[in-house]
Amino acid sequence: MPNKIGDTVSVQISIKKITLIDYHIDEDLYTGSEKDEVNFQISQKTVFKVGQELADFFITFTYTYLHNKEKFISITVLSQFKIEGLAVIQGFNEKEATVENAAIPRVIIVQCFSLAISNTRAMLFQNLATSVFNEKVNFGIINPEEIANVLYPEGETFKLDKVQIKST
Repeated sequence: MPNKIGDTVSVQISIKKITLIDYHIDEDLYTGSEKDEVNFQISQKTVFKVGQELADFFITFTYTYLHNKEKFISITVLSQFKIEGLAVIQGFNEKEATVENAAIPRVIIVQCFSLAISNTRAMLFQNLATSVFNEKVNFGIINPEEIANVLYPEGETFKLDKVQIKST
């Protein structure tokens, strides 16, 4: 149970599960040329289940060749977090679900997103280890907070559907 001290709530974040949702690799598209320019894209879908104090971060990485736009690698990983204190922060009462919009604290979003990126990266490179793309695909250094600023704009609220909050 979260500790409520005055107007502050102690929040505990833990990883509940990490699941590979989708993985696609097309080794036939491998050219072996180091001159091929590659486009890397990160996308996300996030669902907050306030009553259960859960947050689902679905992170997708996609790699395509710039010269022909062909997708040669994609992976989607679900990182589910238990966020003890989320219901208290939102003033959520399961018997009286009257909250219509919720503002998830930025520090929680950035922390979970950062962990989800790391989980997705680990699963990607684990799967690539036995492919022709082993040690050929780069994942540059990123700042998860900067990416979160794009994917989760400051001040964004989330629509509450009694049990779940989905990004609006």
